[in-house]
Amino acid sequence: MTVDSDMLDTIFREGRTYDAFLDKAVPESLLQEAYDLAKMAPTSANCQPMRILFLTSQGAKDQLGPMLSSTNREKTLVAP
Repeated sequence: MTVDSDMLDTIFREGRTYDAFLDKAVPESLLQEAYDLAKMAPTSANCQPMRILFLTSQGAKDQLGPMLSSTNREKTLVAP
């Protein structure tokens, strides 16, 4: 496969990390699709260190809150 300039732009030159969230739920199908892509990523010695939690209720987020880093807590807890 050949990687063209547009693809490189999308991934490396124009890609950004966003620090805010839209006020709408993320569809379960999109969460599944993201997971299906991420689980195929290479890892060191195939150790599969990634752990993911999909929190879909306010109660679950409330339980997670005290365990989050203070620098990320507020923005994480307001995410949909």
